[in-house]
Amino acid sequence: MSAPQLTTSTKKYWDLKDKTVRAEYVWVNFSNHFWKIFSKTRNLDSMEWSAPIFKSAKIPRWNFEDLYNSGSLQPAVNFDDPFRPKHSYITLCETFLEEEVPMPFTRYRKDCRTKATVARLDGHYFHIEQEFHFEEYANIELTIAHKDVIRKVLDCFYKAANYAGLCICSFNLRNNRLFKYVTGPSNALRVCDELWMSRFIFQRVAEEFHLTPCFGPLISGDVAHNTYIFSSFNMREGSDQEAMGEAQIWLEGLQTKFTRMMRSSIIFDERIRPSPTYALFDNKGRTHLELKIACDIDPYVVTKSIIMAASSIEFNVQNT
Repeated sequence: MSAPQLTTSTKKYWDLKDKTVRAEYVWVNFSNHFWKIFSKTRNLDSMEWSAPIFKSAKIPRWNFEDLYNSGSLQPAVNFDDPFRPKHSYITLCETFLEEEVPMPFTRYRKDCRTKATVARLDGHYFHIEQEFHFEEYANIELTIAHKDVIRKVLDCFYKAANYAGLCICSFNLRNNRLFKYVTGPSNALRVCDELWMSRFIFQRVAEEFHLTPCFGPLISGDVAHNTYIFSSFNMREGSDQEAMGEAQIWLEGLQTKFTRMMRSSIIFDERIRPSPTYALFDNKGRTHLELKIACDIDPYVVTKSIIMAASSIEFNVQNT
């Protein structure tokens, strides 16, 4: 498969002087226990938005209608647009019904922010490992030419994500057909925002190479996973005794309370998803915990449940 080329006809349009300020609204919807990302773009008043936007809440709300629902979009967090540089933005949105009620399957961002604030976990950092593969390469043996294209996709994605302001700390081109990249480190809310936006940017970059990334399982009937890596300040910077002591407390909290916290979410169904697995690691004096769980679960739900399970505060599960 050949890499795309910017033709002379296409390039002349990109070279045109354009002072229009655009915002691309990105939102998520769920169907059949899996998610789909949608987006649409509007022009903003160039006089009002000529300076960089620091608070995306200033971007006006907008209506939406996708395959599953309709309602309104509330901009939540803003990123620079790597596909339309120079005063263009991509903004991750929360979704509401017409009656200002949050969409049932996408309401968990606010819950995640609230629980992180209440729990007051000092210096907690999260990474999220995102597994993926390409549909075009799912059933073939990868050749050197295939790997060369994949490396170009990953390099372009890395540059685009950095331009947007995401923290992509690593990616891994394995010898088989399953790959991964890692978002973070950041706090619970930010790392989830960046995971959603990274999925959107990755899909856009792959389109230019005529490839279709898939964040689901590589083999039919299998389960694709995301790995959540998290630690507290003491686990990273404390003495060995302090780090291991606190890590054991977190691990015990996850083992005893995490699944119960997840059950409070309407999108977690143990009948179709295996139980999460936990592991404790000590990497060069830096202790961290890893939780592996099906990737079709909203990351806001997972990080919220981790915080609730790890915190010494007793949360009322029925109100989460």
